[in-house]
Order: sequence, then structure tokens, then C-alpha cells
Amino acid sequence: MMRVRIRKKVIMENMLKQFSDEQIETLKAWGDLQGGIKRLGGGSEGEAFKVGDKVLKITTSDTEAQSAAALIPLDHPNIYDISKVGHIGPNRYAIIYDYLDEPSAEIGEVTKYVWDLVDRRRTGSPTNAPYRWTEQSMDQVKQVIDTLIANQDKLIQPNLKKSAWNMPEKFRDLLRNAGITDKYVLEVFPLIARVIENDMSIDLTKLTGKTKSQYSDKYSHGIVDYLKALKDDPRLEILNDLFLALTFMEKRGIHFVDLSGGNIKEKDGKVVIIDLGYTTKTPDVKIEKVSL
Repeated sequence: MMRVRIRKKVIMENMLKQFSDEQIETLKAWGDLQGGIKRLGGGSEGEAFKVGDKVLKITTSDTEAQSAAALIPLDHPNIYDISKVGHIGPNRYAIIYDYLDEPSAEIGEVTKYVWDLVDRRRTGSPTNAPYRWTEQSMDQVKQVIDTLIANQDKLIQPNLKKSAWNMPEKFRDLLRNAGITDKYVLEVFPLIARVIENDMSIDLTKLTGKTKSQYSDKYSHGIVDYLKALKDDPRLEILNDLFLALTFMEKRGIHFVDLSGGNIKEKDGKVVIIDLGYTTKTPDVKIEKVSL
């Protein structure tokens, strides 16, 4: 297995060397690329190069090419801007898009969390909730948080203390005890709430204040303190942007799950998805043939 991986890496690192200087110049002219070529990195199916303020991606993935081509006429602030997609040879495609900055640590943290939620390779039971998101969904979640805080007298009850051990079910109990019955809210609220779980554990037997854990030196926060911190957490905006981008593509026949670090960039402080190589559903789009 190791030999195969090494060989594949060598192929990807030399992908552009498979073309003559004349072919590369033709490719640059087709993509309206100006300047020298600098390699950015490569994976099992493709390799990316920076040319001026653009990126030239050479890939063997037809699903990536199909998905990218489908997005050319569309526009979304959290999905990369693709200018051209071309079929440049047997099992070879070129994708031209804008060069973007590396993501902040905060964006990387939230993206990894969402990746763990949606990719079957990383979890046995991926959730589809991020692919059914709307512009109103996050506001709805924040309204639920306000409802929980306003009805905090209903949060601590014997049945909550005895609820299932896993945190999602405990969160659903909080909602039910406060009179929340909407099925979608019951599904997505635990996903949202757990974004800050690594920073703030929750003591389900208390409303406010910090309580030292009997198992470690860390502190647990009361339910109300936890909910207030959740509502004000800036990572919710990143989560909202990612969910909106995934839903946008899903509605256009692109089911994307590969939210690895290399597939996430940043523009004007916002998260941006790039490189749609691993998609489990892809639209059938005609791709331009480029003669090199």
C-alpha cells in the first residue's frame, strides 16, 4: 500500500511536466493566466499551481471537473469563483479559479467539526442537516436559545438528569422541556450547540456558574451560561456560512463532503470552499475541450 501511495504522489508532483512548454503557454492563454507558475500542492488526483492572482488546477477527477463546470455561471460568497474548466487530454482537466488566502485557525476548527459531521469516511452516521439549511435557520436557532433562557425554570427536571448519556439527546431534552417541538430544530440544535463543547462543558444539573469537574481540573458551566456563550460565539457565523454553501451546492446536484484543510480557504474573513474532488453526487455538465 505504501508503494502505491508514493508512486501516486510522484505522478501528481510532476503532472505539469507531462506538457511541453508550448502546450503550457497554450493552456495559460486559454485560461487568461499571466505570470510565472508556482506549485501550491497536490493530492491523489490533482495538483494546483499559482499563476498571478489565479490558480491553475490540473486534475484527473471527472467529478471535480463536472462540479466546477456546473458552478461557473453561479455565485456564492462561500464557494470559490471558477472562471474556466477544460478537458485538456485523456483523463486530464484544467480548472481556473481565483487565488485565496489560507484560512484562520477558527475557520479550520469549525470546518473540521462539520467534516466530521457529514463525511461517511469519518463517521458511521453522517447527518444531512447541513444540506437543508436556509437563510433563516441560524436566526431560528438563536430564537430557540432565547426561548430556553426565558424558560430556564423548565430546564432542570428529573427526566433530564436521567436522559440518554449522549449530548445530542440531552440537548433535545432541554428543548422539549421548554416546549420546543419543531422536528428540524430538534435535529439541528445539538449540532449547533456542540460547536463550543470543547471550550465549555455543560453541567445539566445547574443553571448558572462554573462547577469544577470531579474527573479533571476543567470547569463545567451551568445551562444558562452555556446557552448565552453559545449565542454570542463568532464560530456560529462560520458554521452558518458552511451550511449555506453545502445547501447551495446540494440544490444544484453537487453533494460535497470533503471539507479537509486543503479544500478550505478564506476571503475577506469569510470561509470559502474550493476543490470539489470528492463528491458523491455530481451534475452532468458539458465540459469544453481544449486543444493543446
